Amino acid sequence: MSDVGAAIDALIASVIEATAKATMDGAMLVKSLAQAEAPHKTGRLAGSIDVTGPGPTGSASFEALVGPTVVYGRLRELGGWIPGGASPQPKPPGKRDWLHWVDEAGNGHFSKLVYQTGRPYLKPAVEGAELRFRSILANRVGDAIRFSTY
Repeated sequence: MSDVGAAIDALIASVIEATAKATMDGAMLVKSLAQAEAPHKTGRLAGSIDVTGPGPTGSASFEALVGPTVVYGRLRELGGWIPGGASPQPKPPGKRDWLHWVDEAGNGHFSKLVYQTGRPYLKPAVEGAELRFRSILANRVGDAIRFSTY
């Protein structure tokens, strides 16, 4: 009977390992899709998208975090106000207390405060990965069960 118990323990360990690997695969899929969706004016935002984890959240569950490391990443996703001179730190040479941009017609604009409309890139990536992640998880766990040595 101890052989059966050992086989069950090995099968459980194999499924848990497969779940962790599937979580990482899913996180990397979200990262890839988010990088493709991110605004690419300079590529800095897309290049900053990173994965942390996966880490355990229970006895057989895992999570991974996917997101940008640049400060403005949340603002680009959700939108919000950009202040021109709100920083309490001294400005480097050449920096001003206002924002400046050029519109499509070539006209220059200045303002102390600008609202930037959000351009979601993470939410569509997560939504786009959902069905594919279920398939990834099913394949990883299915392989773990099929190829376990019990």
